[in-house]
Amino acid sequence: EHVCKISDANVLIVGDFNYPEIDWNLHESKQGPHHYTNLFVESMQENLLFQHVLKPTRVRGGQRPSLLDLVISQEEMVQDLTYLAPVGLSDHAVLLFTVTSMCANIQKPVPLVRNFNRGDYSKARGMLRQTDWTNLNRGSVEDAWTEFKGRLEEICAEVVPRYNKKRKKNIFMTKEAFSQKRKKDKSFLKYQKYPTDANYASYKKERNKLRSLTRKLRMSFESTLAKELKRDAKPFWRYCNSRVKAQTK
Repeated sequence: EHVCKISDANVLIVGDFNYPEIDWNLHESKQGPHHYTNLFVESMQENLLFQHVLKPTRVRGGQRPSLLDLVISQEEMVQDLTYLAPVGLSDHAVLLFTVTSMCANIQKPVPLVRNFNRGDYSKARGMLRQTDWTNLNRGSVEDAWTEFKGRLEEICAEVVPRYNKKRKKNIFMTKEAFSQKRKKDKSFLKYQKYPTDANYASYKKERNKLRSLTRKLRMSFESTLAKELKRDAKPFWRYCNSRVKAQTK
């Protein structure tokens, strides 16, 4: 209710709500009328919210599958909801869906970054020699730094080209790994359709095979980088930077 009041746009809420007591086909809770799950359903109805997930999203051997992960929207803006196999050893399914919403036509800027490996540094040195640095002796230290930084940025824009930053891809995955991933997804869909102990054991077996394979591929890749470190250190440091969550700009 609070989200609907403060938002002047379409509302989309996604997450693990952990409300297995709610039957979303009937839009009612199996508990009493004053139970918090029933109050949750009533609040959704009062605020004209839709819940789109109708199949179990959490599966674990020996336990009954349950619907815990919800996709809630203010309008019928969620389409093509698909249930995919869990990531890694997780027991929650991945939910993939399309969101259709009215919005302004905003042109997304192309993410361009500078390619310093292709910079013309001979030209940069010439431009630096032609620069009159006497202005740095005027004013405060902050003024001098601003002047110095501005000149370097001008030269950088002149001699260092830009390029489109490509989306990161999983550098460990091979044809064998993608094939095993398809087997894992297929076994999960079979278990989701026929939730038997045998089908869960089959899914778990394929999942563990993929996990073991990706670990071996990663160890092999990192071992190769370490062996080639003395000959060419750039791939090693590029990989190290890619593993850092907080990227510097």
